Amino acid sequence: MKLLKILVKVVDVILLCFLTVVVCSNLKDYINALRTIKGNDLKVTVFGHVVLILVLLTELALAVFSQKISP
Repeated sequence: MKLLKILVKVVDVILLCFLTVVVCSNLKDYINALRTIKGNDLKVTVFGHVVLILVLLTELALAVFSQKISP
């Protein structure tokens, strides 16, 4: 049971790292597009991605530093 809890935590951390990298990569593309296209919709998209990155990083920190995993 303890091994399963550790495995779940490791998979959670790996998944959150992957999602953070993907979102950051997309954000980089949106920022480059924002430099060439002056659009309000794109600004909202960039803002949304920044918020998503912050949420993912917060969840990653919680997953790494939490001592207890619910059953």
